[in-house]
Amino acid sequence: MRNVYIWYRSAMCVGCSLSVPYGTSNARRSGRPAHIKRVLDERASHRAPATRFRDELEDSMPEEQAENTLRALISWARYAEVFAYDEDAGVFSLENPS
Repeated sequence: MRNVYIWYRSAMCVGCSLSVPYGTSNARRSGRPAHIKRVLDERASHRAPATRFRDELEDSMPEEQAENTLRALISWARYAEVFAYDEDAGVFSLENPS
């Protein structure tokens, strides 16, 4: 768990800039709250399925690691109130699930 926390603080810091360095792969971008937030901001509905980001993560890591990464990202983003995640629907949004 300590490695996830350190990796999160260095690579995915919620309070950090929302920019992604040039040349960063889609899979690495999907592991950042900033990428998910940007996708939600760009969509009229402000909603996106979790499978979209899980698939991007699986391009660069094993399935189990991608799932764990996404779970950690959801926990931290909820805590920081960056976006919401409806577990029943498997959907990220900018508003709290009902």
